[in-house]
Amino acid sequence: MRPRLSEVPLFFGPPEILSQGERMRFGVTYGNHNSGVHIEDVLVYLRNALLAAGEDAYIVPGLLRDGVNVLLEDFTSEQAWQITQLRKTVRARFVIIASEFTDGKRFNTHITSGEGHYVDVEYWQKRFDAFLEVANAADAIWSLSEYSLPDYQALFPDKPVLAFPIGFDPLLPVACHPAAEEKDIDLLFTGSQTPHRKALISELGERFNVMLAPVTTITASRIDLIRRAKACLHVNLAPKALYSSVMRHHFLVMNRAPVISERAQTVGPLDDFITQFDDVEFTEGVTDYLRNCEWRGAGAAAHERYRQCRPIAGPMQEMIARSFR
Repeated sequence: MRPRLSEVPLFFGPPEILSQGERMRFGVTYGNHNSGVHIEDVLVYLRNALLAAGEDAYIVPGLLRDGVNVLLEDFTSEQAWQITQLRKTVRARFVIIASEFTDGKRFNTHITSGEGHYVDVEYWQKRFDAFLEVANAADAIWSLSEYSLPDYQALFPDKPVLAFPIGFDPLLPVACHPAAEEKDIDLLFTGSQTPHRKALISELGERFNVMLAPVTTITASRIDLIRRAKACLHVNLAPKALYSSVMRHHFLVMNRAPVISERAQTVGPLDDFITQFDDVEFTEGVTDYLRNCEWRGAGAAAHERYRQCRPIAGPMQEMIARSFR
């Protein structure tokens, strides 16, 4: 039997009371992600997109009593219970950000190879169950992928389930890169390693200076590494992957990095702003790209095209209006 809410310290700390004016007040919280360092780029994007839409938004460790709480999913069962109990006692609305794919029964059933938590069925089941508990009490679900919308909409037919727009962040400082001749890293990869990623990156490491940075790298350091690199890599979790990481693509393009990505089976929303190769030609394709100096100016050019082609304010305003009408 779970204890009364008053007997359990909220993992967020006491909910904040923040005044609201004419704009909606959004609190993008990282309280269920420890320090939040591994998701900081996503948190910043969520906050900036809301600000660009004309709303009031902050990244906060806690929850708001008024306004709108935006929570990126990944809850323990205890956290899920705390949130649903608190939901009953405050005026604030709750929005859950869905970042994983689902078949309606579990997260990421399409991932069948890899290592660690990527192939841990029990981990993904527990995470999905906790997500369901919180999402059932939420006012809206915002998915970071349009491909996952049908499955989430089937789970929650009685509430708004919408795709969070992916577009140019007008509030992110522009990364200032040094001259091409001063770049001392050939290729940069930031993220978790899997057998497939290790194999491809190892092949490239025999030809080039490849720098690896874990997901726990702080954002300022990650951006400095991007500035030093001739190009940045995106390698899929496993061969023949259905999807690539749109948020990795977005972060790299926003920081004016030339992006070389392993092609996924489905078309990605930012494919027009990156260079892609199939897995069987990946090493040779990257080699030709670097040796032909195609990276020179590619990052700045993609960043400018992104700015012109994918403004974020309008799509965000439409999504917010549909979420709370």
